Amino acid sequence: MKNKKQIIRIVATIIAFLALMLVTLVPKFKEKNDRLTRINELKEIAILLDLNTKWPEKDTPYAYIGAGLTATPEMKDYPRIIEKPWQVKRPYYIALFSGQVTSSPGMPEVANCEEFIKYLSKGQSSPTWDKILENARAVDKACGK
Repeated sequence: MKNKKQIIRIVATIIAFLALMLVTLVPKFKEKNDRLTRINELKEIAILLDLNTKWPEKDTPYAYIGAGLTATPEMKDYPRIIEKPWQVKRPYYIALFSGQVTSSPGMPEVANCEEFIKYLSKGQSSPTWDKILENARAVDKACGK
């Protein structure tokens, strides 16, 4: 009888431990899955843009800040699409550079697309960065940010 009670306690402890692990790990897996889903969505949008398909209208969580720029090999260093920062669970922000998606966990908190672009440009100024910054400001204005 004593052995049976001991076995039941051990099994109950193991089950409780596994339940606790499950409760703590599921949100982390969900967050990573959400991020991977957003990255894949951006890759699909990039393919549509390369095929000259119309950009999705408002209500998208992404900002097409590369509008009006020609897709050239030099554009690989510039973001084309970013997530609208106010729709992102911090601290992860995602940007699409010429077919390459970047997720930056170490980025400081930003409130709008303009701040996001200023962070990505690292203070550089060029006609391309100026156009991207202008597009970011237009997205912020259209979204009331």
